[in-house]
Amino acid sequence: MDYKNLAIRTVSGAILVTLIVAATMMSGWYFAALFGLIAILTTHEFMNINGMARWKSWTAAIASLAMFLLPMVGIKYTVWIAAVWILILVGMFAMELWLKADDPIRNWGIFALSQLYVALPFTLMHILQINSEISMVLVLFVMIWVNDTFAFLTGSFLGRHRMFERVSPKKSWEGFVGGNIFTLAAAFILWLLYPRTFDLCEWFIVAEIIVIFGTLGDLVESLMKRTLGLKDSGHIIPGHGGMLDRFDSAILAAPMLYAVILIINSL
Repeated sequence: MDYKNLAIRTVSGAILVTLIVAATMMSGWYFAALFGLIAILTTHEFMNINGMARWKSWTAAIASLAMFLLPMVGIKYTVWIAAVWILILVGMFAMELWLKADDPIRNWGIFALSQLYVALPFTLMHILQINSEISMVLVLFVMIWVNDTFAFLTGSFLGRHRMFERVSPKKSWEGFVGGNIFTLAAAFILWLLYPRTFDLCEWFIVAEIIVIFGTLGDLVESLMKRTLGLKDSGHIIPGHGGMLDRFDSAILAAPMLYAVILIINSL
C-alpha cells in the first residue's frame, strides 16, 4: 500500500469536505465564493480535457460564473449578468467564422455542453442554497458521500455483478444496493432532525434521486474519460484527480434534486 499517497488523499479530501460543509453552513457570499470558484475550475477543466484552447476554456469559465451568480443578485444586475452570458455564448458561436476550425460543430457543442453539463448544475445548487430552509446542497453532498463510501465498502466485500464493466470495472450492483441502503438510513436520520422539511416518504424519494443520479453522474464522467483516453480529469486535488472527478455525482444529481423538490413543493 502506498501510505504516502493515502495520507495525501486523506488530507486533501478532509480539507475539501471541510470547505464544502463550512460554505454550505455559512451560506451567503461564503457559499458563492467557494462554489463559484468550483464552477470556474470545473468548466475550465471540462473544456481543457476536450482539447479546447486555453482562451476558450477561460471564456467558458467566465460564462459559467455569470450564470452561477444570477440567483443572488438584484434584478438590475441580473439583466446585466444575463446579457454578458448571452453575449459570450453568441460570440463564441460567431467566432468560429474567423477561426476556420476543421470541426466548428464540435467546438460549438463542447462550449454549449460546458454550460449545460457544468454551469447549470452549479447554478441550480446556488438556487437551492438560497431558497431552502435547510441547506439542501449540504444534504446533496452528505448523501453522495454516504452512498459512495458504503457502495465502495459493500462492493469491495460482496461485489460480484458489475454494473457497467466497459465503463467502470469496479462498480457492482451489490455496491449500489449497499450504498442505497445506507443513504436511506441517512434520509431517516434527516427526517428525525428536520421533520418539517419533508415527510419520511419525501426524504426517501430525495435519497433515491441522489443515489440513482449521483451514480449515473459518476458513470457518465467515467465514460467521458474512457472516450478521451484519460485516467483522471485533472490533477488539481492531490490524490483525488480533477474537479470533475470529485463533483461528477453532484453535477447530474443536482438538477434532478432541484426538479424533485419543485414537484414536492407543488403538491
